[in-house]
Amino acid sequence: MNNKLIILGTILLIGLFTIGCENETDEPDLNILSVTPKNGATGVAKTVAVQVDFSESMDTGSCESRFGLHEGELTEMPMMGMMNGLDGSFHWNSDSTMMTFQPDSMLMDSTMYTICLMEGMQTADHDRTMMLSDMSDNGDQVDNGIFAKFFTQ
Repeated sequence: MNNKLIILGTILLIGLFTIGCENETDEPDLNILSVTPKNGATGVAKTVAVQVDFSESMDTGSCESRFGLHEGELTEMPMMGMMNGLDGSFHWNSDSTMMTFQPDSMLMDSTMYTICLMEGMQTADHDRTMMLSDMSDNGDQVDNGIFAKFFTQ
């Protein structure tokens, strides 16, 4: 009887240990999948809307506050955040994985524009924060984000 209790207890402990150590399913990588217009694009229409596609649902406020579209070529992230960027409106798809920024006015002819995306964008559940390594395939790296530059027609 005593051996049966020891064996049963051992099996129970092994079962609990196995369940406790079970690997959780890995979360998918948090990334910016694409930025449109692409970095280095030329001949972009003056009516373009900028689109950013994310790998998962994002917190819209944290993304919008870390986005800017600026006329000209920037070499560092604006000190006052994105307040000096072009005015426009944001639109999101239903699952908050695609952000579209539509400038309020038509862009200028033959002009360089810089899309700024700062680190710190958060997932919709506020569980994860986007870092530079999650963004770097879509533009030129700067200290705290990326730039994607394009020229209009």
